[in-house]
Amino acid sequence: MSEQQTETTEKRSPGRPKGAKTKRPVRREPVHRGPHGGDEEPDLNPRYEFYPHEARDRFHIPKDVTDSIEADWGQKLMWIALECLGKENEFVATRRRNQWEEVRKGDFEGQFDHFGIKDGIVRIENLALFRQPIEISRKAVDWERRQAAAAITNMRRSHAETGVDNIPMPGGASHPSARAQNRHKTSWEEGPKIPE
Repeated sequence: MSEQQTETTEKRSPGRPKGAKTKRPVRREPVHRGPHGGDEEPDLNPRYEFYPHEARDRFHIPKDVTDSIEADWGQKLMWIALECLGKENEFVATRRRNQWEEVRKGDFEGQFDHFGIKDGIVRIENLALFRQPIEISRKAVDWERRQAAAAITNMRRSHAETGVDNIPMPGGASHPSARAQNRHKTSWEEGPKIPE
């Protein structure tokens, strides 16, 4: 061996041998602990405060505001889509016949102008805020309630008179023995208590 080769072998630090599976022991503590510091290090930027992302509904109107509009102005509010997938919403014309109209800039003392105004209408993208007189709204709710009750009554009557379809027996669903067993039991359960 030459002198130069022996010098390099003597200067080489003892490390892990080739193919070793264990880690080298740490001989000193690290100088830098990372951007967050340790428990013993103070906050690097004390003026910074973290604000987590909180999802918020862009269309939210607080209930106390809607209640005051109903009590003071006699109007019911609803967001209505003016178009769906680029096509005009066909239900807007039906809503207009039922006295729904757009809330315009400055209506209700400008309470809803912060949502955004487009063409003088309170609007977010393709949804516009509409209003309807509370008397018409109550009539609509009563009509929907009657329709729902009528569907249940019609189902009970049809099962008692004509029976349930798809019964594999002679006479099928209209046979008196099949109709005799058709019963609709109704029970009322107390629902959850809703806070004011």
